[in-house]
Amino acid sequence: MCGVFGILTKSAEHNADDFITNAFMTSMVRGVDSSGIVNVDLNRESWLLHKLPVAGNHFITDNVTKRYAKYATAAGQITMGHVRAATVGAVSISNAHPFVIEGDKADLVGMHNGTLTGWATKPGGSKYSVDSEWALSQIEEKGISAFEEFTGAYAFVWWRNDDKDTLYMARNSERPLAVV
Repeated sequence: MCGVFGILTKSAEHNADDFITNAFMTSMVRGVDSSGIVNVDLNRESWLLHKLPVAGNHFITDNVTKRYAKYATAAGQITMGHVRAATVGAVSISNAHPFVIEGDKADLVGMHNGTLTGWATKPGGSKYSVDSEWALSQIEEKGISAFEEFTGAYAFVWWRNDDKDTLYMARNSERPLAVV
């Protein structure tokens, strides 16, 4: 079980950083093994990503995390956070979310809540140490047809730099996902 949350600020939102900070704290009930944040600047079509193998309450005291959360207050930002409960793979920075998947045509930044099964035996699966990174690489490569290969629980959120005005979300019946 993991926690995924975020905020899209079309115009300046002075309390967005408070939302991000509070979300890291309250989401600790969903995972304490690692935390990560990505800030996508839609104006520049670029992102900043930071992740550590620490619980949310420690992550929010980090100066980089504070700065990235503050960026959420500006117009044209997508700021997403993730707290991890390690169900697959070691607790490490490389296994923390979000992941950046560099593709031939575009790059994808995303995160996952859930546990997939059978992924390691699928083509290319052995290159990855966690199901989430494998699945996001499949989404980057194959688009929505990648979901035909997924077995298990999932809720995904991702952004692609070739379609900057779209934030993608997908889930199956085994994981909740709310947009408010």
